[in-house]
Amino acid sequence: EFEKAFICPACDTALSGKYDIVKVDLNPNEQYKSMVLAGQRPEVIFEICSRAISFWTYQVTETEGYFLLK
Repeated sequence: EFEKAFICPACDTALSGKYDIVKVDLNPNEQYKSMVLAGQRPEVIFEICSRAISFWTYQVTETEGYFLLK
């Protein structure tokens, strides 16, 4: 989908920023999970986790809405 244009397929927002599209491994290995936040302050880890959970919640809500309209 993103190979054609950097536009969000859900909301048509232009995705032109450096970190607007990031490839993510949805099944990371144990070594990655052990090291990805190593050395960060607890408040930084908490902020990252909070944002990730908020985004996941948004995705689930949008997916449910999409399938209800189908």
